[in-house]
Amino acid sequence: STRKESSAASDVYKRQDMRTEDLRLAVLNLNGYERLSLTFRFLGGTQIMNADSQSNLKFLKRLFVAGYFEGRDVMFVGFSDSQGSADGNVQISLDRARAVRATIATLLDDAPLSNGFKVLGLGEGLPLACNDTAWGQNQNRRVEIWVK
Repeated sequence: STRKESSAASDVYKRQDMRTEDLRLAVLNLNGYERLSLTFRFLGGTQIMNADSQSNLKFLKRLFVAGYFEGRDVMFVGFSDSQGSADGNVQISLDRARAVRATIATLLDDAPLSNGFKVLGLGEGLPLACNDTAWGQNQNRRVEIWVK
């Protein structure tokens, strides 16, 4: 029993260390950027955007077409809930950020354009809500748009 408790405690510390590293990475990479209020949410464990995210894509396209981002750096920042491994969560958050970037490039009929957009995956770092409920997990599975 003590061995099991020790192992569980070790896992908690590893997760806490990962969150600290996520926060450090976010501060370093997002310094000077501002977050747009647009957020893209995903079904659990997937890169499939929910229905509200589809309308956000259309609005984001209008901003690009209107020249809002001209001369600005754009970063797609992905996040996950805390389900699964910390490394897996970083990967899925990065995959989600890439998926939104690629979708925007396709909507703009300029796939090479997406190469200039940065992506960052922060996994379960910087949660918006507690991951103890399905609602909270849904809030944390997101991609945000940051500009500088």
